[in-house]
Amino acid sequence: MALNLVVVEGRLTRNAELKYIGNTIVCNFSIAHNHYRKDNNGEWSTTVHYFDCAVFGGYAEAIAQRLIKGVPVIVQGRLKQDRWESSGETKSKISLLCNTVEFLPSGKKSETSEPDEPAEAPDFDAEQPPEKIPF
Repeated sequence: MALNLVVVEGRLTRNAELKYIGNTIVCNFSIAHNHYRKDNNGEWSTTVHYFDCAVFGGYAEAIAQRLIKGVPVIVQGRLKQDRWESSGETKSKISLLCNTVEFLPSGKKSETSEPDEPAEAPDFDAEQPPEKIPF
């Protein structure tokens, strides 16, 4: 069995683009995911990861108008890698083919407000008593 499942939370970086390719409807969009990390000095840093996403069929047509720049979403789907030759070099791109898109509350803040400090990451290395493990 091969498992290929991805769940990513982020905000749209641009408005979605709806295309009709033959009998197939495709909605392309991109999201930015902020990864928060505390360094050795206890200071928080942010790394932004960008993901190109696609939704197909009637679902794509149904949600395309709601996929606008800045909207927070959670997407679930699978990874797809495209490879091609360009100027004698092999190039590749990984994108996310989405099965579901969940729209989150906006929660927009003013540009002058301080960002929320991310929640402390759980210590997965710490031993958990058997009754505390949820599965």
